[in-house]
Amino acid sequence: MRRKRRAPGKGAREMKEGEQGVVLRVRPYGERDLLVVLFGKTQGRLPLIARGGRKLGSRVHAVLQPFRVVEVRYRKTREVGTVTQAELLERFPPLEEDPVRFAWAAYGAELLEHVGEDRDARPLYDVYLWYLRRLAGNDPPELVAAYLELATLRAQGLAPELHRCARCGREDVPLVAFSSEAGGAVCADCTPLLSDAYPLSSAALYFLRAFAQLPPGRIGRLTAKPDTIDEVARHMDVFLAHHWPAPLHAKRVAREISRPLLVAGEEPESETAKET
Repeated sequence: MRRKRRAPGKGAREMKEGEQGVVLRVRPYGERDLLVVLFGKTQGRLPLIARGGRKLGSRVHAVLQPFRVVEVRYRKTREVGTVTQAELLERFPPLEEDPVRFAWAAYGAELLEHVGEDRDARPLYDVYLWYLRRLAGNDPPELVAAYLELATLRAQGLAPELHRCARCGREDVPLVAFSSEAGGAVCADCTPLLSDAYPLSSAALYFLRAFAQLPPGRIGRLTAKPDTIDEVARHMDVFLAHHWPAPLHAKRVAREISRPLLVAGEEPESETAKET
């Protein structure tokens, strides 16, 4: 007599899906598994469990490492999906070998983790890929980070106003200061009325405007004077502190790791590039 088939349970509601994404974070999950957070091309932030991923010799563990571009197949449930297959598409050896570049890549991952799931994630996914590729090259990390920061702010509906006075709305006046309270660049008439307004140079405004409106494919090699790089970074720091919905820590860590190299005179060539 044939045994009766077991009635479909939870597994019957599972669907196998695929996604291309960048690994943002990997951490242990239980004794044998890994929790892997991807930023997917179509789905945005996507947490997955890699069963047995902590075992020595696990192929999944070898593929699913931070800041690698991967193609995954997974079983989707009502909770966290389970990885069934993972293929490496692209990796960035400089990010894995250089602690400074790794730290800046981690800062980008921290930004994206706050964006959440989004079925229209492709534009931000392309920006993060651009970010990792530029970090693996010779562009100044602070400028590269500013581009990603503006993209993530735009995705959250929090981008600063850079083309008209953020306080009075006038378009026919020079913008000479930056105010997080007002929400961006402001004119000379409004500057004295804002307690947090501080000078905005034309060079810094040029970079901020270009970053806010150009897609990654139209951004050439980034070169700027150190003072301009510092100013762009300062504007973004203050704006994020005022408008970002959660504390950001990885940027401070990246700078602290970079500092000993600067003191030792090992500053990367890109950090001293001349503005063109």
